[in-house]
Amino acid sequence: MRGRGTAGEVTGAVLLLPVVVTMVFLVIQAALVYHARSVVAAAAEDAARTAQAEGGSAAGGRAVAEELLRGSDGLLPAPSVQIDRTSTAVTVTVSGQVRGPIPWLHPTVTASAGGPVERFVPESER
Repeated sequence: MRGRGTAGEVTGAVLLLPVVVTMVFLVIQAALVYHARSVVAAAAEDAARTAQAEGGSAAGGRAVAEELLRGSDGLLPAPSVQIDRTSTAVTVTVSGQVRGPIPWLHPTVTASAGGPVERFVPESER
C-alpha cells in the first residue's frame, strides 16, 4: 500500500533529473573549453617564439605548434595554425573547435601571439 504524497516526490525527481544532468554536462563543457583555450594559447606562444628566433622560420613555428596540439587530438580534432612571418614581425593564430560531451555544441577557441623577429641591426641603422 502506498502512502499519500509519494507520487509528487517521484514526479519532482523525474522533472529535476534532466536539469541536473544537463547542468553537469554544461560544467564539463565549460571546463574543456577553458583547457582548450590554454592549450591553443600555449601552442601559439611557443610557435611565435620559435618563428621569432634569429634563423627561425614559419615552418619551424608550425612544427612546434602542431607538436603541442598533437597531444590534444581528442579535445581539438582539427586545429588550424596560421603563421604570418615577415622580415620584421611574426604573428601566429591557432584555432580549433572543442569536442565535448554535448554532441551539438562545438565552440571555437582562438589564440594569437606574435612579436618582432630577432635580427642583427647595425649601429648605423638604429
